[in-house]
Amino acid sequence: MANIKFTPGASAIEDRMNMSLNELLDLEVIKNPNNKTEVAAVKKLLALDTIDLGNGKIVTLLDMTPMELKGQGNLLKDIFVEGNLAAKGKPSVLKSVVRLNAVFEGAGLSQHGGYLSTLLEKEAGKEGFEKVSGWSKKRARKIIEELPDNFYKKMPSVIANLDGEAKNLASVMFLGGFRPSDLDGLAIDQINFTSGVINAAQTKSGKKTIILSDPILDILRVQKGNRTSGPLFNDIKGSTKTINANLKIAFPEGVQVYKPNSEKYVTENITSYNFRNANESMHVELSTPDSERRVATGRAGTDEGAGYVTNRTNRIKVTQTGNTVAAKVAAYTGVNSVSQLLGNLGYNDISEKTARIAVTQDLLKDPEYLAQLAKGFKESLPETGFELSAPATVDLNQSDSVKAKGQADADEYVATKELSAAEKRAAAQKLNKEVDAILKEPKKLSKKLLDLIKNTKIGKPLLAVGLIGAGSEISDAYGATPFDLPDALSPIGLEPSPVASEMFEMKEYDPQGFQIQSGVLRGEQQQKERENVEQEARVTEAMNELGF
Repeated sequence: MANIKFTPGASAIEDRMNMSLNELLDLEVIKNPNNKTEVAAVKKLLALDTIDLGNGKIVTLLDMTPMELKGQGNLLKDIFVEGNLAAKGKPSVLKSVVRLNAVFEGAGLSQHGGYLSTLLEKEAGKEGFEKVSGWSKKRARKIIEELPDNFYKKMPSVIANLDGEAKNLASVMFLGGFRPSDLDGLAIDQINFTSGVINAAQTKSGKKTIILSDPILDILRVQKGNRTSGPLFNDIKGSTKTINANLKIAFPEGVQVYKPNSEKYVTENITSYNFRNANESMHVELSTPDSERRVATGRAGTDEGAGYVTNRTNRIKVTQTGNTVAAKVAAYTGVNSVSQLLGNLGYNDISEKTARIAVTQDLLKDPEYLAQLAKGFKESLPETGFELSAPATVDLNQSDSVKAKGQADADEYVATKELSAAEKRAAAQKLNKEVDAILKEPKKLSKKLLDLIKNTKIGKPLLAVGLIGAGSEISDAYGATPFDLPDALSPIGLEPSPVASEMFEMKEYDPQGFQIQSGVLRGEQQQKERENVEQEARVTEAMNELGF
C-alpha cells in the first residue's frame, strides 16, 4: 500500500517515544530472547505497507517512532484494517497489534486494553476491528470465573509456612495483585520507602509508576532488610516455583478455567498469577476508578502515573485504595485488622499506618467468601470507616494457630500422596504377577490376555503384548505403531517382569515388525492356524472396547 499521507502528531517527553519501532522491537528481544521469532515475524508484517512522509521520503512503520504515531488513528487503520498487513489475515493482525501494544506501553503510551488496539477500535469501530483481528478472543484467552470459596480463608496458612523471599513475594502478590514479572528486576533504590512510590519499574509490559499500600510497604521493608541497593528480589523464578508448589498442596482440586478459543472448561492448578485475579475482584467490589486501580496495581505507564505521584492528594488517595483492598482481604480471611493479617502471614514489624487500617462490615460483600467465616464475625466489626482510633494489636496465639493449620494441611497432603504411591506399587506388583502367569502359558495366552485387558486401564500396551505373545502379526488395519514393552509399561509405573524381559531377549524377535518368527513360542503351527479365526474375533472385540 503506497502513498499514505502522514501528519505529525503531538510530542511526548520520553526516550522511547523517539526511537523507531524497529529499535523498540529489538529491545523486546533483548528484554526477553524468547520473543525473537515472534518479533522477526512482526517486523516482516510491518514492512508490507509503505508510508509517504512527503518530499519523496517513503518509509514503513518500522522507521517511525511512537511520538510520530501518537494519535495517528487514520494512518494506522489504513495499515491494520485495510492494508497489505490486514490482507495477511486475522492471526497476522492480532500478533502485530499485541506486540505493538507492549511497545507503545513501554514508550509511555498507556491505555487500558492497549494503546494501538483502542485506537484502531475507535477508528474502525469495534465490529470492524474485530473482523480483521479477532481481538475479543485474544483479550479473554482464559476466564477464571471464581476462585475456591475457601481461597481467602486458607491463604494465610499457606503463606505462613513459606520462608524468606518466597514468603515476601507471595504476601506482596496476595495483597497487591502483582505478577511475578512485575517485581522481577525491581531495584531497591527505585522505591521510596517513605511515600511508597516506585518510579520507572520495568515490568513485562514496559516501565510503570506504582504507588504501594502501607501493608505492602511494610513487607517490602522486610525484604529489603539493611540493603541500600541492588535488586529487591534475587530469585523471582525460584521463589515463584516454591509458592506454586505450596498452592498446589493447599488447593489440590485446582480451579475451573474457561478458554474461549477452545470453547471449553479445563481444570488448572492455582498459581501465583491467580493473586492477580483475586485482586481484580477486590477492586470490582470497591468500584475503584480505573485510573486509581492501574496505579495501585502496577498497570499504569509512567506518563499516566506521573500525575498521581506529583499530586500529594492523588497519591494519598491511591495509597488509601490499596489499604482498603488489604482490609477487604483481611476481612475475608476472618480477622478484624490488617495488623492481625500480617501477623498471621508471619510478620512482626508492622507500621502504625498499617495498624490503624480499619476492617469494617461494609467490606464483606461476597456471599461465598462470607459463608466461610465464623458465625457473628461480620457483626463484630465496625460498620464503616477507614482508620482506627488506636493501632490494632496482634494476637500471637492466633498467628501460631494459622501456621500450624498450614503445616497440618501439608502433612496430610504428603501422607495422601505416599499412600497413593504405595497403592500404585501394590497394583503394579499384582499386575506383573498376572502378566508372568499368562506369559508362561503360551497356548492360552491370547484369551487370558484379552480378558485381562477388559479389566485394566492399560489396554494398548497389554493388547500389543498379547498379540505378540500369541504369535500373531499386528497389521496396519489395527493402527498399530512400534513400541517397546519396557517403554510401554514405564508410564504407568510398571517395571518389566522377569518373564516379560526374557521374552524380549528371545532369539529372532523383531520389534519393528511386531512379529514373532515361527519356533520362538511353543505350540504347533497347525494349532495356531486353528485358533486364528477365533483370535481375530477377540482382537476385533478388544480393539473396539479400547477405542482403536
